[in-house]
Amino acid sequence: MKKFIGTISAAVCFASSMVAQTTEVQFINNIADPNLTIVDVWYNSTLLLDNVDFRTASPYLTVTTGQIATISIAPSWSASESEATAQFIMSFSDGQKYALVMDGVRGSNFSPVQSIDLKVYTSAVKSTVNASFIDVVFHNGATDAPTLDVLTNDGQETWLSGLAYGDFSNHLLLSSQDYAIRVQNASGTVLGRYDAKFNTLGMSGKGVLILTSGFVNPANNSNGAAFGLWAALPAGGQLIQLAEQNPSAVTRTNDNTLQLTTFPNPVQDKLNIQFAVQTPAETVFSITNAAGKMLYQQELGNLPAGTHARNVYVQNWAAGVYYVTVRTGNQTQTQSIIVTR
Repeated sequence: MKKFIGTISAAVCFASSMVAQTTEVQFINNIADPNLTIVDVWYNSTLLLDNVDFRTASPYLTVTTGQIATISIAPSWSASESEATAQFIMSFSDGQKYALVMDGVRGSNFSPVQSIDLKVYTSAVKSTVNASFIDVVFHNGATDAPTLDVLTNDGQETWLSGLAYGDFSNHLLLSSQDYAIRVQNASGTVLGRYDAKFNTLGMSGKGVLILTSGFVNPANNSNGAAFGLWAALPAGGQLIQLAEQNPSAVTRTNDNTLQLTTFPNPVQDKLNIQFAVQTPAETVFSITNAAGKMLYQQELGNLPAGTHARNVYVQNWAAGVYYVTVRTGNQTQTQSIIVTR
């Protein structure tokens, strides 16, 4: 659970506008590393944010401008900034609002390895002048998605092209309605189709930061959270997941010879999993939830070539989106499922 530490004294640069010039800053935890999903944020030697969950945003916090500060990202058990995983020197300017997104991974069991970083957006907005519009900015925070395109209108309209890892898009001022979004990589491979129900989700009149979050190939990245689109609102709190369209049709793979099928989808009790192995290989399959928590894993040993089947009973699982991953040899496939109640 996250805690937002209250107003900090002027001595550590958090002050009212009566003391110094100030601006507003929002922190967002987008670190998909399953060994570092909850973090502390230190401002100089003061614990600013305690136990910030993965895919969670702080509200906008008031900070003093024109002063040098050290921001430290540390494990949730940290007792001081000296235990930080990463530290960054910052200075905030008048007249700007900031979104600070924590991205990256720690350790070597990832492909590729992108170190923990603090990505800074200097033109954040909290609201629009016209409440019938929404101000949208995209951020590519998926470490194994080097560049992304974002399209709508069944691919006929391109919103963004070539958004590199760690980058932010320009502002998109959109009519507050529901959109169908397609995300694809530089080669045109579709990574997901999503329902951006801006109006339905109550985002009208707001500034919204939409992040790509998680891994395109979780099995190649310590079985971390799967790729998706998540929205941060100005008030903070848990990010809002944009629902994936026809998730059973979206399969992400690094080799076409491994075939994966799940049914029924949506599922209420028994999930059937079938996969075809072309050559004998050590095989593992696992299921994670949308936050990246491992709920089920089974090592199947050295399976012979052919089609294999397994059943998983999900009647006690909460409703939501989950990800089934099968890894055999150097081949991986991930498929999303929906559990309903």
